[in-house]
Amino acid sequence: MGKSSVWIEIDDDADDEDSLVRQEVAQFEQEVSKKAASMNRGKVLAHLANTCCIVAIETPFDFDEYGAEVVSSILGYFIEHCGGLVQADGYGFYEGEDLILEE
Repeated sequence: MGKSSVWIEIDDDADDEDSLVRQEVAQFEQEVSKKAASMNRGKVLAHLANTCCIVAIETPFDFDEYGAEVVSSILGYFIEHCGGLVQADGYGFYEGEDLILEE
């Protein structure tokens, strides 16, 4: 009854050096590069270097269990079919359900 919607945006770099994807990747690379050297930091940086698409999902304040299942399914698709990593603001980078690099 009257629940807010989940906002989803998919950005593709389209081989454009000035694309939103390239700008976001550069910001993530800067943040990740400041972390102590580790195998997972290297894994995240390598992943970012090959990133050509970003799926951004914003959840509403009245987010419930059903909404979480929907978001999990969407992210799961990109993880399984595209080898995606998940970055959660305030938490870090996830490979599947495992936090591999904290923010």
